Formats: sequence, C-alpha cells, structure tokens
Amino acid sequence: MKKRAKESQLRLYPGDWVFDYVEGDGKKFDFGVDYTECEIVKFLRAQGAHELTKHLCPFDYLLSDAMGLGLVRTTTLAEGGKRCDFRFKRGRRTTVLGPTSACPWDARAGRAIEVGRFGRQGVRVCDPLEVVR
Repeated sequence: MKKRAKESQLRLYPGDWVFDYVEGDGKKFDFGVDYTECEIVKFLRAQGAHELTKHLCPFDYLLSDAMGLGLVRTTTLAEGGKRCDFRFKRGRRTTVLGPTSACPWDARAGRAIEVGRFGRQGVRVCDPLEVVR
C-alpha cells in the first residue's frame, strides 16, 4: 500500500486515484489512506454524471464490514471534501462519522441518522432511499 501510494503521486494515469498512506498508531487506527484524487469522481464528472458519485461512496462501508476492517471516514471528495479520509482499525465497528448526502445528518447529535444496522459487526447505516425520495 505504501509503495502504491508513492506511485500514485506520479500521476502516470490521468484517470487514476492519487492517495497518501497514513501510518496508524495502533490505538486510534491501524492505517489510513487519504485519497486526494478519485478515479470514480473523475470518470463520472467526465460523463456528466457527477451527482451519482456520492451514492457510490457508501459501498466502502459494506466492503469494510465484510472484510472486518473497521472503516471510519469523515469526508469524501464526492461530497466536496478536500480528501477521502479512510481510517482502518481491525475489530472496530465500521461507522459513518461525517455528513454524507447518502445518509441524513443529525446536526444536533453530530451523527448520521441511524435507521438500521447490517453486517456481522452491526454497521450503523441510514436508508439511502429516504434521501432520494
């Protein structure tokens, strides 16, 4: 992952991801990845379908749960952030911590509005269909 992060900085392929590897401390997180350019965002923007991007990002939580990676992410490029900040900690519950248009955000509580749970670790989720209705 570290090697690939360094290679991504060369931007050999214009439509590819560009990211930094973030060393974890083993307590807060094991390792992290900060994406500063996203292949999916670039592709959908070029197709005139950028509005779809934010609906693909929640799939990262499903993958994290299936692999037991304990993803926490607070911002995404698709939502207008300066980066996608993936932080992984094995054994931790995969959780949505930042606002996302795929999940309603309760500003008072400072968290996504939980409407259900899925997966073996009980990932907190919202209903994306509620947002698009």
